[in-house]
Amino acid sequence: MEDSGKGLKFYQGYGGGTAFAGRYNNWKSGEPNNFSNIEYVAHIFPDGTWNDYPINNNVTGYIVEYGGMPGDETFELSATKTVSIVNKADLKKAVEAAGQWQEADYTASSWQEFVAAKTKAEQVLAEGTSSQQAVDDAREALQQAIDGLTLKKPTKASLDSVAKTITIPFDYAVALTAADVKGGFTIKIDGQDQAIDISHIEFDPAQKAIKITLPNTVALNSDSKVTVDYQNTNENVKGPFGKAVGNFKVVAEDSFAASLAISKPSPTATVAKPEIEGTVEPGSAVNVVIKDSKGNPVPGAGGTATVDVYGKWNFTPSVSLPDGNYIIEATAMKNNRTVTKTKNMNVDLSAPALTITEPSGSRVSVAKPEFKGTADAGSTVTVAIKDKNGNVVGTPTVTMNAYGVWSFTPDHDLADGDYTFEVTATKDGKSTQVTKTVTVAATTNDSKLAGLQLNSWNGTPIGLSPAFNGSTIKYTASVTNSVYSVTVSSLPLDPSAKIEVSVNNGPWQQVPSGAASGNLPLNVGMNTIVVKVTDAKGNVTEYTLTITRESSDSGDSDSSNGGSTTTPSTSTGSSSSGGSTTPNGSGIETSVNGKDDAFATGKESTSGDRKVTSVQVDLDKLNKALSQGNGQKLAIHSSKDGDMKVDGLTAGAVKQLADKGSSLEISNPLAIYPVPGGKMDLSAVSKQLGSAALGDIAVHIDIARASDTLITNAKNKAAAEGYELLVTPVDLDMTFSHDGKMVRAGQLNGYAAKYIALPEGIDPNRITTGVIVNPDGSVFHVPTVVTKINSRYYALIKDLHSHGSYSVIWNPQDFDDVKSHWGKADVNNIAARLDLAGTGNNTFSPDRNVTRSEFSEIVVTGLGLKRQNAPQNKFPDVSDSAWYRSSVAIANEFDIVRGYEDGNFYGDRQITREQGMAMIARAYKLIEPKAALSQEQTDALLAKYEDAKKVSAWAREDIALMIDAGIVQGNGPQLLSPQSNMTRAEVTALIARLLKTTNLIDK
Repeated sequence: MEDSGKGLKFYQGYGGGTAFAGRYNNWKSGEPNNFSNIEYVAHIFPDGTWNDYPINNNVTGYIVEYGGMPGDETFELSATKTVSIVNKADLKKAVEAAGQWQEADYTASSWQEFVAAKTKAEQVLAEGTSSQQAVDDAREALQQAIDGLTLKKPTKASLDSVAKTITIPFDYAVALTAADVKGGFTIKIDGQDQAIDISHIEFDPAQKAIKITLPNTVALNSDSKVTVDYQNTNENVKGPFGKAVGNFKVVAEDSFAASLAISKPSPTATVAKPEIEGTVEPGSAVNVVIKDSKGNPVPGAGGTATVDVYGKWNFTPSVSLPDGNYIIEATAMKNNRTVTKTKNMNVDLSAPALTITEPSGSRVSVAKPEFKGTADAGSTVTVAIKDKNGNVVGTPTVTMNAYGVWSFTPDHDLADGDYTFEVTATKDGKSTQVTKTVTVAATTNDSKLAGLQLNSWNGTPIGLSPAFNGSTIKYTASVTNSVYSVTVSSLPLDPSAKIEVSVNNGPWQQVPSGAASGNLPLNVGMNTIVVKVTDAKGNVTEYTLTITRESSDSGDSDSSNGGSTTTPSTSTGSSSSGGSTTPNGSGIETSVNGKDDAFATGKESTSGDRKVTSVQVDLDKLNKALSQGNGQKLAIHSSKDGDMKVDGLTAGAVKQLADKGSSLEISNPLAIYPVPGGKMDLSAVSKQLGSAALGDIAVHIDIARASDTLITNAKNKAAAEGYELLVTPVDLDMTFSHDGKMVRAGQLNGYAAKYIALPEGIDPNRITTGVIVNPDGSVFHVPTVVTKINSRYYALIKDLHSHGSYSVIWNPQDFDDVKSHWGKADVNNIAARLDLAGTGNNTFSPDRNVTRSEFSEIVVTGLGLKRQNAPQNKFPDVSDSAWYRSSVAIANEFDIVRGYEDGNFYGDRQITREQGMAMIARAYKLIEPKAALSQEQTDALLAKYEDAKKVSAWAREDIALMIDAGIVQGNGPQLLSPQSNMTRAEVTALIARLLKTTNLIDK
């Protein structure tokens, strides 16, 4: 109450009394009154006013009136109120300060207790009914948890044996705080009892490391190991907020020595020539020695390993190792430094085979990744999942079918981090174990790209600024006016991520991982291409490419960035670059099922030095012809020399031809072009053109002599490479346009025929193969058969190209070292087709084992899949400068070759016969996609061979399919020799039989 407990005076006097202004505004003036000399307490009315009127049934409260009547005694009023005050200020400060600690700095158990205490403190702080005791308890518990936070200890160290320094990395910034900064540290070399003095010790907060320098008198080499033992009795080493680091012991190894590791084989090898793999500092040489259990080198088993540019090395013994225990000794050498590592290995040819096939990479985006693999049928397969500290965190159940194919999924969600999966197969008392390290990234953002490539419409790479980095999302590029469209190839970090591309705010088109997008049209001036990456968890990252295309009067040059050597014609038949068009009459023949049917008209004109026959298809008449039933054979032929242009067709008409099983052949003296409508992805074409209706998309077809520039380039290249160019290159082109934009269909989804006319009077036996000619004049083989049509010889080419420049070459080969070899015919035949190269001095080395890179080159070139705009390479160990980069990328694109479990390709490794036969089987399925065998058929075909049981479970159906097709003939009577290495002659024979069996080349 106011006035020291006396109350608030708001009215003085009675009847004619005075209200104190501003003291209480709701006092009802004119009152109080004396009712029959009886004074009542005042009344408060519902409207908030009050007086002392006594007769009021709606009294809602009272006030005390005193000193207003004669005879009243003077007195004082007093009141007491008890108030409970809870002080949360200290708790609030403690909670706010707790936000400074970082989880990455502390052990998991202490951090878990800290989080629990902090969460409880936040709850008490937020509750309005918390008592002071609860607040104080929460603050004390939080402080105890903070005091209990334990800094992570270092687990490794590096040694520079030349500089005689030891570097100990931490997860946080550290400081040396004791008066004696060397205090607590004990240094010993190679387990010696005598401690080594420390010359100097310092800490680097920026590098989060402690650096120790040893005396110059200490003898160290690349093999030396130094132990650092730290005891925190004087709390010398402190981390964040002055917290002391606990005791730790680390072993420092020279960085060069640490780089050398032997990762494979597993402790038990089940083949006589186990592949040995490891890592080393790039630029090193690695020598491998295999010793028996007594430490004696096995004669002929050692040698020099193959080391790639990333430091990954591999070696396969040249002699077979019998069952027994062995020591693998790997020695690395670089810049006068040498280090040796060893690994024990047991060779047990009767032990069960075991492989891990999935996941194929070393990173997964799900908390329960599915693992798959193969083992010998009848084996028992078990698995142990270990965290990065070696603790077992799971032993899931493994399921396996009768053919040895096994799989498992972790029985609980795995937190993000690194795990080692140890898989063991046991059979007849013998075991084989393989391991795979996988990074689980189930909650992290994987919507990033690992690679991004921008190409011109003709496959010419276009440089980005800055150079691509997955963390950078904005890029720029400039192109000449002749680059009217580009493609984008994107390789996501998450293999299952969704890739979408949009140009100039147009519709999104989905693009397969690692594949090139459709042609993205560019306007003159500034263009924006957005690549959107959505990972399996729904995270999205968008990369923006701003591309500036020059105007037509800006001095366009063939050598400009991203420019092209030729600009494809977008003529509708009325004109062509190079001069005026003069009509000279018509001269075309149209037929349906061999009978004349005028569903198109034509006219002949000249353009510069070229004659052009322009054809206009009448869609109504074409539809009428197609309405006669399925399987109609339509043809448009011009007997006139020169170029031929066909317009009037639509994508809808092309689809109708395919749907009805009908065909349309367009021909002139240069070539016959059967329209491959059934093997084109017309839906993708529509999407490239803004999802236009197929009936609204115009189709333009060209059969023309190639540009003079390309012809000159081709002739020069032929002269330089030593083959004869028999046919002037011919362009076969099919384009789609809508609303001013033009695109091509890209690769076909099946082999399609083209016929290139051979010169009159040519000897058909002097034809080696057809080729597709690149803008620079270089050529790639395309499968070719010589055929005769109406007294004229043609090169019948079958490939997956929807357009290109084609020619025919003569390129006989006769290697000196195959003259008496069983593979002579196939080797010379395939080499003549430019599918493989010799080994120098007119030799082929037919009995040398073939490598994975050579195999990829032979298969891709032999199948006619080679192209300059190869897809983005997915394998980190295949550099952009590797001679086999394109072949490996294309072979992987068609699933002919695959990478290893760690995501690498290992191109220098040799392949076994079963691996080679399986790859050939995948190539066969590309040509014959419906080829398949039942389990019973597979077993029956393999049963003919004595060593069929040695065929791995994963390869059985593939090898049986090749036997059934007549492509695989075994390795001598009743033998497949699946685990033997494949030679260059053997793979040549396989590819030759594959091409002949599928009628892609002459038999």
